[in-house]
Amino acid sequence: MAVARTAQPLDPERRSRLLRQARLAFAANGFSATRLTSLLEQAAFPRSSFYYFFGTKERLLDEAVADGLHELGALVHIPRVADLDADSFWPSLTELTADLSAAAERPDLVAVGAIYHLDDLPPCRSLDTFKEALIDWNMSLVSRGLELGLLDPLIPAQMHAELAYAVVNCIDRWVIQDAAHRDRAQEIVCTILPRMLGAPHTHTSHTQRTQPVSGKKQDDS
Repeated sequence: MAVARTAQPLDPERRSRLLRQARLAFAANGFSATRLTSLLEQAAFPRSSFYYFFGTKERLLDEAVADGLHELGALVHIPRVADLDADSFWPSLTELTADLSAAAERPDLVAVGAIYHLDDLPPCRSLDTFKEALIDWNMSLVSRGLELGLLDPLIPAQMHAELAYAVVNCIDRWVIQDAAHRDRAQEIVCTILPRMLGAPHTHTSHTQRTQPVSGKKQDDS
């Protein structure tokens, strides 16, 4: 009587290689245009193993995004909103942007951002969960900024949150489209957000503190 063989778990290194390649492929081609055969060949991953461990391209996308977000989480410090005070609020965003810029040295992590902005994505649980968490964190950050008197009280909280989200998304797409823009992303975020959303008595001093290294100042005339 034949005894069924116990399935072996997927080797972590092979899995990681496939998920990295998947992120790069989806980011470069979009979901629909990514050819599974080509992706598997580039990752040196057998088709039979793919169908056994993943089954569908949609599941591969979901796991590739989840893996990329996990990798980002190990490299990027997300400030705890409740711990922020008047002195650390804006600098914490500067540090967050710096962490993201450093993480962008890895193309497969930049690809997570590109996937975030794709127009042809199927339902993706890991990305949807991340978006919800990001929106909630953004709203909490706005509430804290208003509580500390650092954001313009004349702008409704929900509008603050939507404007901040829109600006960061715009800058993110701009950086993803051209890696040459990456070095300026931190400077732009730290200039635009305080200037656009900061309370009138606070944004000027913060802009001066985050003046670009070049030392060029705005002409007041």
